[in-house]
Order: sequence, then C-alpha cells, then structure tokens
Amino acid sequence: MARSSARLANLLYWSQVFFFFSGATGLIYQVLWTRRLTLTYGHTVLAVSTVLTAFMAGLALGSLVVGRSSDARVGQVDGAKFLAYYGWLEGFIGVWALATLPMLGLVEKAYVHLASNGTSGLPLHVACFIGAGLVLIPPTTAMGGTVPLLTRLLVHRQEDLGRILSRLYGLNTLGAVVGAGLAGFVLLPSLGLVLTLILTALVNLAIGVSAVRLGNSTALGVGPAQDERSASASLPAKLWVIPLCFALAGGASMAYQVAWNRALALSLGSSVYAFS
Repeated sequence: MARSSARLANLLYWSQVFFFFSGATGLIYQVLWTRRLTLTYGHTVLAVSTVLTAFMAGLALGSLVVGRSSDARVGQVDGAKFLAYYGWLEGFIGVWALATLPMLGLVEKAYVHLASNGTSGLPLHVACFIGAGLVLIPPTTAMGGTVPLLTRLLVHRQEDLGRILSRLYGLNTLGAVVGAGLAGFVLLPSLGLVLTLILTALVNLAIGVSAVRLGNSTALGVGPAQDERSASASLPAKLWVIPLCFALAGGASMAYQVAWNRALALSLGSSVYAFS
C-alpha cells in the first residue's frame, strides 16, 4: 500500500509538470496559428475567430471521445497506462504541429486561388475557415483528450476529484499564461514562426516521450471496472439548466476574447501583441 501510494504521488508530481508545460505549448500554438492566419486573411478578427473556433471545437471533441474511451479501459489496464496514453497524445500534438505551417500555406494558396477567380466575401472566408479548421482540429482534439486521461490516472476516489482536477487545471492555465506571453512578446519577435513552432513541438515531443516511459515503467495495478449504472447516469431533468449555463458562459467568454482582441489591436497596433 505504501509503495502504491508513493508511485501515485510520483505520477501526480510529474503529471503536474507535464500539464504545466502542455498548457504553455497550447497557447504558443494558438498565438502562432493566429499570426499565420492573419497573414492569410489580412484581418485579425477573422484569424482569431477561426483559431478559437477550431481550438474550442477540438478541445470539446477530444474530451468527449477520449473521456468515453478511457472510461471503457478502466478495469482492463494498469492505471499507470493512462499516463502512457497521455504521452502518445502529446507526441501526436508535437508531430502534427510541425506540419501545420505547410498545411496552412496550402490553405492560403487555395484562398488566393479562389479570390483570383472572383470569389469574395462570406463564401471566401467560409472556405478558408473550413480549410484551416481541418488543419487545426486534429491537434486540438488531442489536447482535449489529455484531461480525461490524467483524470483517470490520478483520481481514484470521488472525494479527490475536485482537489486533483482544480490543481491540474490551475497549473495548466498558469502554463497557458506563460506560453501566451512568451509567444507574443519573446519567441515570435526573436525567433519567427518556423523556429518557434519547432521549439514548441520539441517540448511536446519531450513531454510525450517522458510520459510514455514513466507510464510504461510504473505499475499501479488494475483498478475495479466502472459501475455501468454510474457511467450511464444522466443529470436529473431539473438540472438540465446547469450545462446550458456553462455552454452560454463559454460562448460569451469566446465573444469577449474576440472583441477584446479587436479593441486592443486598435491601440497596440499588432495582432500578436494584442492576442497575447
């Protein structure tokens, strides 16, 4: 029991380290992709809206899909394997991110081709939005899948859920703050798009390799299978308003982010500085 607790404490420590740097890389990508699409659109608001939509859609999709998949694996694999799965997602993010600039370059060529053939206005912007979304949703979906995996790794009692999740989210958000500031004010001005992307992807790959090795070399034991009744339980009818309120609050926060970026761009003069 003592050894198992020590192993879990070690996994908690390293998971927090990984998730801090993962938050930083996620926001570096967000700032970087916004900058790249601004060069395509020539318009900050459209670039910000495209990146935020792809980011949030991917996070939601990844959380849903990977969350259900990880639930199904409970009771079938050693608990530490969830850290290895997390590492594979981080590695995928890094590999795919390296290809995003060339792929967004193809989106720009398609954008220019459509514009030169008379397409303009909303149809042109929608076409670019779809193309950029297809490029950005895969890595953001992987980002969304990281939280359910770490939750399955670290939360073994219902009473620990709030404490552990709040710590993970807090560190991830703190990393995001650091990443956004570094991207806009240090990395992009000094290194440019390509070198910043390579450096950030290497961080993801380092997280991935470390997490896979640690997850595969640690044994926590196979936990009990999830209670099917609790897995399929739904909210009481009277509580449907709670997820609705969360959805409305999320939409409002994204609208604020786009509006504030637009307002700051008028005074700061640079989309990268304003977005950061």
